[in-house]
Amino acid sequence: MKQGNYESAMRTMEFDRICAMLADCAVTDGAKAMAMTLTPDRDIDRVRRRLRQTGDAKALMILKGYPAFGRVHDIEDTVERAEKSAVLSMKELLDVAGVLTGARRLVDYYNEKGRGEAPGDSLGVLFSRMIPNRGLEERIGRSIIGE
Repeated sequence: MKQGNYESAMRTMEFDRICAMLADCAVTDGAKAMAMTLTPDRDIDRVRRRLRQTGDAKALMILKGYPAFGRVHDIEDTVERAEKSAVLSMKELLDVAGVLTGARRLVDYYNEKGRGEAPGDSLGVLFSRMIPNRGLEERIGRSIIGE
């Protein structure tokens, strides 16, 4: 598709409005920014894989209900600072603990048994990338009561 036709199709589909609606559903500022920069994918295999993942996620939520995300904050800057050996504030540490709690809950949610058979396993690769660190999560929780 030529560039002019592509841009015309994007305007006709009101793709910017679709991205804005998705951004309104996002929890973190980083996720909102990513939603606003989405573009249609031209790789049919990747599109099929992501559609399968979307369908499997919907089926999982039908079987198990919505997962509890807990306190989710964008900690990208905090992680970068920690990698440079910077001293983190109590708020930053609590945000890290919140993300760790959310990751643990999501992994537990995915691995939970007893609510019916899980749908296709196209989500397994995504959940396998989440590695909870309950020890660090609890250590932060024991060390800092609140902001």
